[in-house]
Order: sequence, then structure tokens, then C-alpha cells
Amino acid sequence: QKSERQSWKKSIDFLFSTSGYCIGLGNLWRFPYLCFENGGGAFLIPYLLFTCVFAIPMMILETSFGQSFRSGVIKSWERIPIFKVAISGYCIGLGNLWRFPYLCFENGGGAFLIPYLLFTCVFAIPMVILETSFGQSFRSGVIRSWKIIPIFKGIAFAQMVANLYASSSYIIIMTWITKYLVSSVSSNLPWTSCENQWNTKHCVSLLSSHNSTNNVTLFELRISAAEEFWSHEVLGKSRGLEHVGSLRPDLVLYLSLIWISGYFVTFKGIKWSSKVFYVTATLPVVLIIVVTIRGCTLDGAWEGLRFYLYPDLSKLMNFKVWITAAEQVTYSIAVGNGMLLFLASFNKRNQNFCRDALIIAAANAVTSFISGLAVFSSLGFLATKLNTTMAAVASFGPGLVFIAYPQSISLLPFPQVWSFLFFLILLLLGFDSQ
Repeated sequence: QKSERQSWKKSIDFLFSTSGYCIGLGNLWRFPYLCFENGGGAFLIPYLLFTCVFAIPMMILETSFGQSFRSGVIKSWERIPIFKVAISGYCIGLGNLWRFPYLCFENGGGAFLIPYLLFTCVFAIPMVILETSFGQSFRSGVIRSWKIIPIFKGIAFAQMVANLYASSSYIIIMTWITKYLVSSVSSNLPWTSCENQWNTKHCVSLLSSHNSTNNVTLFELRISAAEEFWSHEVLGKSRGLEHVGSLRPDLVLYLSLIWISGYFVTFKGIKWSSKVFYVTATLPVVLIIVVTIRGCTLDGAWEGLRFYLYPDLSKLMNFKVWITAAEQVTYSIAVGNGMLLFLASFNKRNQNFCRDALIIAAANAVTSFISGLAVFSSLGFLATKLNTTMAAVASFGPGLVFIAYPQSISLLPFPQVWSFLFFLILLLLGFDSQ
């Protein structure tokens, strides 16, 4: 434990020292000549402009950075459970809701749980123990921690770059989710009708055709209203790479708000973010349980759950199933990207990281399993309403949460309420991981 670092006794001491550093010989012999050479008093206009738009923001950035990350007493989580909540919130993300259920369905149903749980025990838990113990021991950031082993310090920079790429793409998905969340408060859900400006002549409304005897053509020959809303209104797909298109004002607004929200959550360190974790990590799990209970009461729900959980043990003979399980465990627990190390650096040195690793892995696996119940109970309901098969409505990734699931929700009583809850779950899951 390092001793408390000294501080300025008065704020004016900092102002005097900084001003003394900035005001130097250049102010006396360089500025007057530049002013004379470049228009006299007119030179003051660009000078003051750049002072306002560049110098002041940069000084705010640098001083706030130094003020926040001053070395000395190392901050720790105020309460022990916050670390487990923070790590679980980071690990439990969108992949648990839209990736795991479909992989389980595609790779043997309940049989897929065998390699999944095996890799959780023999790979995920040991890796969580390794990373959390590493961060807890050195109690520093990612880059400073890896400097302890000079030959491996490049790993820290690779982890930072990987996180930069992941954050930049992940926040785009959150922007799409926000678009759906805002659309959920409208009197008529926009993905249920073909009377919108983005719809084409090939559009078919789910609400007007789900009682038809030939509903299977909805997925085979026509384009559903939900798919057109996703492709044309949300993504705004152009005709090709040569047509760049324009900025979407609503999506730009949502993207900006998410970035600003992320800044305000983290700019004061764990003092603020730890309080936010309690909401963003626990509320989605509660809402998932609520949606699951509602889904299991729908017509056709048990047919969907049968497709999700019915074990096909012959799939275990396929080596690809085992590779898929290992990929999902690695992707879901987020090992190797430095975040486990960073969050564990705020632990006290006597924290029981082995117990934490077991709790984190169990929370991740259980949430994935319950998410599958929520998704496939609703897809079973959709398949029953459309008089088609589960294979026709089950999809992967964005197609599941932005097309198939909204269609299922639109057939429920009070669809706006359930749509809002579902996309709120996705937004909180994404925000916590972001």
C-alpha cells in the first residue's frame, strides 16, 4: 500500500504553478512579432478562436486525466459484491441472448450443454482465475501490469486495440437497439405494417397474414414488414458500395447519447460506475426472467422449448460442435482482452478470486440458458401463429433480435410493453459490456 500522495494546499497554488510553466519567453519575444507579421490586431481573432476551441479543451482533458489517475492510494471496490456484479455485467452481454440459444439449437439442443459446460470448467474458470489473480496482485492498469513481464508488454497494447475495435462496433449495435426501443413507444409498432414510407411493393404484413393458409410464403416468397423495417429504416442499406448514402439524424443522435452516457458513467472512476453496475447488471437478469415466464405461457411455447433443449447426442460426434462450444465460452467470458485484469485490479489483495471465478462462470452459463428459454418460447409461439416450422422462424444474431423476435412480440397483447422491455434488456446488456 502506497502512502497518500501530497496535494496542493490551495487551488490557487496549482493555478500559479501552471501559469508559470505556460507563460514563458515565447510570450515576450514570439507572440508580439507574430502579431505584427500576421495582420496586427486581426491576428488576435484566429488566436483567440484556437484558444477557445483547442487550447482550453486540451487543458481540461490533460488536467482531468492527471487529476483522476494520480498515483498514490489505490482505489478499491467499496463492497466485495460490486466486483462480481461488474464482471458478470461485462461478461453477460448480447451474445448470451442472441448467440447462445441459436448455437444450442443448431448443435444438438440439450446435448450442446455438455461441451459448453465442459469448456466452462476446464477453460473459462481457470482463465478467469488467472486474469483476476494477475490484476489483483499488481493492482494497476492493463499496460502497467504487463510491464512487470517486459517480453509480454506488447500484449497490453494488443488488448487495448482489440477493445477499441470491439467498442466501436458494439456501440453501433446499441444504436440500432435504441432505435427499436424508441419505436416501441409508438401507438402502432412500425415493423407490423406495410404502410410506411420505407416499405416496398414486396412487403407483407404479419398481422394481416398470420391467419392465412399459405403463411409459409411469408418467409419464402415475400419480404416481411419486420425485415423491411430492419433493412430500409434502421440500416438504410444502399444499392452498393458506390452509393455511400447520408447520415441518419436519429441514429447519430442515439450514438452520441450513448457515448456521452458512457463518459459520465466512467469519468469519475469506480466511485460512480460501481453504482451504475448494480442497475445495468442486475435489472436485465430480472427482466429476462419476467420475459421467460411470459413466454412459457404462450401457445406453442413448449414446441419451441423442445427444439431448443431436445438432446441430439449424435451431434457430439461432430468435432465442429466442440469447436463451437469452445468459441462461445471464450467469446462470452471475454477472456484475454484485459478487462478481467483491469476490473480485478480494484480488488483488495485478500479477495477470494477462486470463489469469484466460480460465481462469474455460473452466472454467465445460467443467464445464457435462461435467455434461450425466453427466445425459443417466443419463437415457438410465432411458429404456431404462422402455421410453419421452427426452422423457418429461428435465425442467428441480428436476424433473431431485430426481425424474428419483434415479429413474435407484435402478436402479443400490449405488444408495446413487451417490445419496450425486450429492447431495454438488450440496451442494458450492451451498455454494461460497453
